[in-house]
Amino acid sequence: MTTTEKFWHLNDCCKIKSQENLLEMLKTSKHLIDALYMPNDLKRTDGPQQTRIRDKIFERVSFSKTHISGFIFRNCIFKNCLFIGTAIGNCEFHNCKFVLTNTHKIKISGTYIDPNSFNKCLDQSKHQNIGVHLYQILLDNSRGTRQIEFERDAQFLFLRWKRFQEWYEIQNWPEQEARVSRQFVLKCLAYTRRLAWEKLFGSGLRVRYFFGTVTFAIALFSTLNYQLRDNFGLMRQGEPVSSCLETIYYTIISFTTLGYGDIVPTTSMGQFVASAQSLIGFSLLALFASMCFRKISP
Repeated sequence: MTTTEKFWHLNDCCKIKSQENLLEMLKTSKHLIDALYMPNDLKRTDGPQQTRIRDKIFERVSFSKTHISGFIFRNCIFKNCLFIGTAIGNCEFHNCKFVLTNTHKIKISGTYIDPNSFNKCLDQSKHQNIGVHLYQILLDNSRGTRQIEFERDAQFLFLRWKRFQEWYEIQNWPEQEARVSRQFVLKCLAYTRRLAWEKLFGSGLRVRYFFGTVTFAIALFSTLNYQLRDNFGLMRQGEPVSSCLETIYYTIISFTTLGYGDIVPTTSMGQFVASAQSLIGFSLLALFASMCFRKISP
């Protein structure tokens, strides 16, 4: 059986015909492999200890079309498993990982689960539609349970998989001749915009992307200001600017729109570039304020 087929079907699996049977197997083994869970439900029982599953590895186990509710999973790994059409409700997943697992049409509600648990779950070149659906479900779940940090991660990953889906559509555009059509060009522009927004600013959700872009912009303009300092006519107290540190200082002052004024451009070109730096800096500061507001707001 090929890898693609295993992603959708599991053959030669032992059948687990009851919830009690599954729990007994997990008591005696930390590694459940090649199993097909047959009942429609996996629900919390009266004994609270029976609803806690920890330090287990589920490999090539199918929970497809199963309603899982009331369970707490800790430090568990689900590898090459099937959750096709599975409904998960009122559960908790702590430090769990899903690896190469099929989550087609999965439903998740009222559940504590980190969207980053699914980082190694799907192939971006093959499962774009599944990924979009998965992270939309995780986003709705995070919002419904007011898990603010998880909500931001789910939204970021949802937008990323939307980009994967757009790239797939571009690569598989129906007709070669239609690739010069207005619709195709707009699709490419939308993909480019989404890619730039994610890589440069983390879709407005990841601060580390923002700081990386700001650092690069300051380094770029500092180099530009140093190399063209004579063309820009950069002067400090009537003397030409000559050191790299002075141009770095001037760039940061321009970017933060402080306009201290001890270093000034005296040519038209220099004044134009200084204005551009201030506008870029103002835009970056506004974006940073928006990101901070998102991070602290409920």
